Amino acid sequence: MKKSLIILAKKPELGKCKTRLAQGIGEALAHVVYQKLLSNTLSIAQNPAWETHVFWKGEGAYPLSAEFKVKEQVTGDLGLKMCKAFETTLSENDAAVMIGTDCPDLTSDLLHQAFKALENKDLVLGPSEDGGYYLIGMKRNMPFLFDNMEWSTAEVLENTLQRANKNTLKVVQLRSLNDIDIESDLRQSTWANWFEGIRKEI
Repeated sequence: MKKSLIILAKKPELGKCKTRLAQGIGEALAHVVYQKLLSNTLSIAQNPAWETHVFWKGEGAYPLSAEFKVKEQVTGDLGLKMCKAFETTLSENDAAVMIGTDCPDLTSDLLHQAFKALENKDLVLGPSEDGGYYLIGMKRNMPFLFDNMEWSTAEVLENTLQRANKNTLKVVQLRSLNDIDIESDLRQSTWANWFEGIRKEI
């Protein structure tokens, strides 16, 4: 099975990433946190077991290893961006798993589990504690999972599971993890001590 990991990411531009987090801690700190999240995600993604496709949003240059395949996100809402990224990637691969850059506790082992699940399941989801998901994987593009979804709400995972059930998909859920979207997420995360340290420096 030819595997692909998709990363939806923003280039780390000051004032244009982690805007909800910046409302609580300021743009400068939010920028530092995002840079660490992005670096952490890219490090986890580097693995010979799969191809890694980075779908960027934003201006400017960001250095990436040559092993990453770089593309631009399409214009539109999050659902359209996700759907088009899957469509593009699955045209060349047998299975694709998508992640963002908000989850500090994501591990390469969880990515391996996700791809393993797709050997005999239709859909794999990594639930986030805010009611969304930090990971989604499939073997064929399924636009009905993304169309007209109300994103950034506590019902995203539930609504996705309802759509999957309606379409009789075989689903696997990985363990739940914490996304960092707002200040309280960061303070309750495993990066809380690191954050306190850099907060005093900036």
